[in-house]
Amino acid sequence: MAVGVVDVELPSFSQIAPETAMAPALSVDSTSDENLIVLLDHGGPESVESHRQKSAKNDNALVPTIFWARQPSTNALMTSEKNPLDVLRNNLFLPLWRKRIWRSWANYYKEQIAQEGYAEADQVADKGGAVECLQYAANCTWWEWAGGSKLFFWRWPEPIRHLARDGMPMCIKGELPRYRVPQQKERDPLRREMVADKVGNVLKKGYIGKGKVESLTSYFDVPKGEGDRRMVYDATKCGLNDAIWVPSFSLPDADTLLDIVENCSW
Repeated sequence: MAVGVVDVELPSFSQIAPETAMAPALSVDSTSDENLIVLLDHGGPESVESHRQKSAKNDNALVPTIFWARQPSTNALMTSEKNPLDVLRNNLFLPLWRKRIWRSWANYYKEQIAQEGYAEADQVADKGGAVECLQYAANCTWWEWAGGSKLFFWRWPEPIRHLARDGMPMCIKGELPRYRVPQQKERDPLRREMVADKVGNVLKKGYIGKGKVESLTSYFDVPKGEGDRRMVYDATKCGLNDAIWVPSFSLPDADTLLDIVENCSW
């Protein structure tokens, strides 16, 4: 999200190089983060502390890489266009990490093949899941999973490895619906474009694929962050929630966690 950091004088947005997500070289006081100003891509400066306290950020907000742009030896903020740390991350650390992911998968598959009882169905599911994982790893950056993400299931303990690979199974308690009512078209052109981008992003990351459709699910959008929209998929309207059993569980809050550390609580 951040595209530059300065101490006192703010440059105009036309002075900032968007392709580098960094500001031009400026005099910066690297010892006091609270006095720094963060320039945001969606307009206007704010303090670092205010930026950190934001809980709802836009989906397309850039990662504030400026927080990791300090020279390790002196802790000074590096604001040149070619940050040496970025060169190391992109050209050394990230390729090495991808190589380790591939090696861990190859070692796991060799071990499974050598064992008796490695069913053919598991072989097909493992290879299909591994292809998705390796594709996501190849498309990610140092900062985010730009092309989507999936658990590296072969690194999980054996009893729950299939859950990491295939996901949690659905507990169907009734007849699945056949909902055929089409989604109503959004009248506002701006919101329609934003919603299309949200759905397109899910398709792009492979979370939704081609196949036979027996029932539709409607959706609606609600405000999120500053000028963004959050997609809500309505499984109640189409009747899907009535056909699926979901276990209930308690959600601890701050008071519950504090009670745990008290010796008089049980």
